Amino acid sequence: MSVLQAGRTWAVNPVAIGLQISGAKMDAGDWAAIERFLQKAYQADDLGAVLEGGARTHGTVEGGAAGTGGALRLRVLQALADLVEDPQRLDQAMDTPTARAAVALYGVEAVQRVLPFLVPIANAVILPQGGAPATDPLHSGRYAPVDVVCSGSASFLDPVQGLIGDCYLVGAMIALAWSKPARWTKAIAASRPGDATRFTFGFHGDGGTTRQSTALTLPFDADARPLYAHSLQAGEAWPGLLEKAFAMHVCDLAGDPQPVHYQRLSARRRLPPSATRALFGGRERKRPNDRYGGGDLPLSAVVASRCDARGVTRDPLTAWTWNDTAYMGELGWRTTGLIDNHAYAVLGVLPAQPSRHPPAHVVLRNPLGCSVFRPDGHATGPWTPGEGPNGAAHVLLNANGVTALRADWFDRCFEAVGWVED
Repeated sequence: MSVLQAGRTWAVNPVAIGLQISGAKMDAGDWAAIERFLQKAYQADDLGAVLEGGARTHGTVEGGAAGTGGALRLRVLQALADLVEDPQRLDQAMDTPTARAAVALYGVEAVQRVLPFLVPIANAVILPQGGAPATDPLHSGRYAPVDVVCSGSASFLDPVQGLIGDCYLVGAMIALAWSKPARWTKAIAASRPGDATRFTFGFHGDGGTTRQSTALTLPFDADARPLYAHSLQAGEAWPGLLEKAFAMHVCDLAGDPQPVHYQRLSARRRLPPSATRALFGGRERKRPNDRYGGGDLPLSAVVASRCDARGVTRDPLTAWTWNDTAYMGELGWRTTGLIDNHAYAVLGVLPAQPSRHPPAHVVLRNPLGCSVFRPDGHATGPWTPGEGPNGAAHVLLNANGVTALRADWFDRCFEAVGWVED
């Protein structure tokens, strides 16, 4: 299976996009603080209307800008991401009905600022380290050096998604750091073999392994915030460097990627198992949801069958929600805290279920790096699988994007699970 899949892009990152729209800083504390920030950024009292909002219409925004509610405030941005595939200048992209609807909501400056992260804008540039601004291009950020590639081991809590829709790639990083911690940390450490100025990683494909090298720099905005993938640990750079190297690999680049190249990572709906294979090798496996296919084995039972006796996934496992809220029914963001059309890393099950019987909860980590607690559907307290070769002995739930979701909600809301076997 190819990493490239036809169809719409993955869901936009509401937190990262909100930062660019508002131009403000955010207290990255608990979810309540994030929610207050998002309400202000999207000018919506009801955040549920922004993050749930009903089914999407691919490539269009019904009703234009008139009478827009919270649902349209994010849907118009998703429609922009789905709309444009080929690179074009900023003025061309702005002169579309969807962009004009976004301008009516957020203003010209905000839309110009966020557009290069939603669609491929040919004249948007990330300035080189120390480079002087040119007069014509849209300056979307600047490359700056990073000091620390990895602090100790590469943790499953490190990767956080940035401004592009590559949850499939960030989710794969999380799943690998969780299920193959020793081998994954060794792979990250080997990315700097005797060279303190470069990050070099081997990507796997049908033709073998291709090594891609990149400078130890990452793109930041004017407020020194990372534009794309980054780590929860301040100053640590391995998720961003890996994403940057992958963009260079996909686009066959020798120099630093520009926004149009990063956009290639979210231009199509790539599947997480394919990204996992590109990062780690092995054989891809996928199990679709049987809810609409007449099968009798729920997805949570499939997850349980891929876990060890502690309830921890043995292989890098990912899952992705339906790409339309219509399939999720009443179990949208308001009820479950799940984002439709979004990929998650799967960590295990509660309680430990080495058999194929459905567990009570499925443990996930959201690549956005933040957690939404729903008391009716999320387990509380720490998860303590105990020591082992994979996973972690102690995991804090409902923090840093980690949640234990009711198994029946998981079975209804997720389109498929996928993994890679050695």
